[in-house]
Amino acid sequence: MTFRTIFRRFLLAALLVSGAFPLWSHHYEVVAIAPPQGNTEAAGGAGERKGETKLVLTTGRTERGVVSFPMEFTAAPGETVGAIRAEVPVPEGVAKFLKLVVPRGSPLKVTAKQVNRNRGGTTSGKETVVELNISGGRHVIPDGGIGALQFSLPQRESSAPQPPVVRVLGTSPPQTEQVETPAETPLELPPGPVANPSVGCFFFSH
Repeated sequence: MTFRTIFRRFLLAALLVSGAFPLWSHHYEVVAIAPPQGNTEAAGGAGERKGETKLVLTTGRTERGVVSFPMEFTAAPGETVGAIRAEVPVPEGVAKFLKLVVPRGSPLKVTAKQVNRNRGGTTSGKETVVELNISGGRHVIPDGGIGALQFSLPQRESSAPQPPVVRVLGTSPPQTEQVETPAETPLELPPGPVANPSVGCFFFSH
């Protein structure tokens, strides 16, 4: 029995004797108080998903045997994007990839090419993808439309397939302008005194 237990019993006995705490009211109710449970997602817990930089292809438009998928760009909150690397699986129902079209006067530099590779890094199957490289140079790529991916259809009257999902492989900030430092010019020493070829040895006679 600890000292604290002995002290509590002594205090209770003193109160009963003095009548300040009647015996018939000697009743205790134990209430368990649970700790507050917060919302882990609202508090930024593991269930919260952070924003990601996205390239999204919207519903395609067909014209003369060509389907065009408009491409929309959205940067992650707080991220400044100057270049994007991505890939797009070639959708089923198209003949081949044609090109990535950007609006006239767009400052973006884009390259797109169709390649065949192993699916998922294995030899179990092949997949055809379009590799995309989009750069704004020293400028930030703004949110909104970037251009459109165009594919040829097997037949002119073929309907547009579902837009494929773009996989963003990586991003980088805008390029910083580098000022070239001119090479240091070697110091040129001032010309020394010109030697006088006529000066020689002198003999003095007495």
